[in-house]
Amino acid sequence: MKNSSVITESITRTSSSVDTSVPANSAPLVASTDIILQALVETWRQHPMGAQGPAQRGQRSREAYKRSDGLTEALRGVLLQIPPGVRLPGERPLAEALQVSRTTLRTAVETLEREGYVRVQPGRGTRSARPQATPPTYGLRTFAEEMRLRHRTPSVRLIRHEVVKATNLLARELRIEPGEEILYLQRLHSADEAPAAVEEMYVALRRVPGLLEGRPSAQIEKHLAERCNVSLDRSLEQIEAVTATLLQERMLNLNSKAALLQIVRHQFSGDNVVIFSGTFYRPEAFPIRLDLRRQ
Repeated sequence: MKNSSVITESITRTSSSVDTSVPANSAPLVASTDIILQALVETWRQHPMGAQGPAQRGQRSREAYKRSDGLTEALRGVLLQIPPGVRLPGERPLAEALQVSRTTLRTAVETLEREGYVRVQPGRGTRSARPQATPPTYGLRTFAEEMRLRHRTPSVRLIRHEVVKATNLLARELRIEPGEEILYLQRLHSADEAPAAVEEMYVALRRVPGLLEGRPSAQIEKHLAERCNVSLDRSLEQIEAVTATLLQERMLNLNSKAALLQIVRHQFSGDNVVIFSGTFYRPEAFPIRLDLRRQ
């Protein structure tokens, strides 16, 4: 895996997967509760999550995170057009107008408050605000979570796995001693049954005792949580375009010398690097949108 000139850092408390930027020539919304409510409703209906309509019975718990995440993105786009200090519609009427549960709305508002887009004043309502810090970064998600947010059906297949000794390079990346045992995994990710990405992964075994007690499978993140009580809460990522190898061309059904999006990841649990990996995406399978602003 090559070095990269672009580095992004993700943490689980932030998210941004849909472009909600506002054109430079967009006029600020008039500070009217009715107009703001209308704008929020229309923006939510245009969002892929909002276009699905109300959550169906039995789907609420499974879809709650996705809907609140999408709702956050939709509300953020409108809030960028509202001057700071404007009082927003109340929770009950807003939830009813958006056709979401109050829990989903509350989760979205809490995220926006952490990001600095709103100020919640007990007894006085919620008011628009402006972030004082840098814009939010991408949330830390698995490939499957990201594909579901894009309304695609993910799947993953384990191609190869073995326990190997850490080379000097791998030991440096995983911050362990050379010669220590590490688990190597090769996975093929698909979206809607079409190959989308090949992943090469190395796991520092001494940081995840118990991982090999069961048969290795493609669900490595699930096994880390269930077998080792280890949660991946941070990822340092390097992104660049590369040319596909012959093997990658075959696995992803690509033409000769096709371009891939390579993301090299150091995934942490606390301060410890648990996984060092490189994932090679078909570019159309993993478009990236960034909300960039001048400081």
